[in-house]
Amino acid sequence: MKVVMTQTASESLWPIYLYHSDYSQDYAEAFQYEIDRFILEHLSSNPLLGHLYHEPRGIRRLMRYG
Repeated sequence: MKVVMTQTASESLWPIYLYHSDYSQDYAEAFQYEIDRFILEHLSSNPLLGHLYHEPRGIRRLMRYG
């Protein structure tokens, strides 16, 4: 299953990155990479996670911003 992380989803993870960058830039980048990998891996393995966002195209949304 194709999984795309939207700009909105990436932006919602930004505070986590900033928090970790206070400790170390390398740590923040590694942590963010692992979050992205985990999200993409688990969404592709479980395509019915989240709620149906756009029924005609079968698009689901797991993360909401705002």
